[in-house]
Amino acid sequence: MAYNTNIAEGHICSLIDAKNNNAYCGIFDNKYSSCEEYIADDINKLLVKIEKYDDIIFVGDGAVLHKDILSGTFATDNNIHAKNVGIAGYNKYSSGVKENADTVLPIYLRPSQAERTRNNI
Repeated sequence: MAYNTNIAEGHICSLIDAKNNNAYCGIFDNKYSSCEEYIADDINKLLVKIEKYDDIIFVGDGAVLHKDILSGTFATDNNIHAKNVGIAGYNKYSSGVKENADTVLPIYLRPSQAERTRNNI
């Protein structure tokens, strides 16, 4: 979703709604390089991590949902486009990251809700 924006300076924050006041978050610079680890957490905890970035533009359905508590600029296109997935893949490949489809695994950012409830997290 970060590729939906085109900025000369600043940062891009992609927020995907994860229900129950949670969001998945990725923060990128204007060259679409990740600024830190991906985050999955309560939106209020994410705000603390996001506030250190100046000149931020928000994109994604999580940004739309939480617009009232976010301060910054908002992208007008909040969809995931196949073209942008292709560009992201091409950029990774061009930078030397080559993976086989059989070895690609999902990134689990945190335990499931059932695991968190069981472990009182």
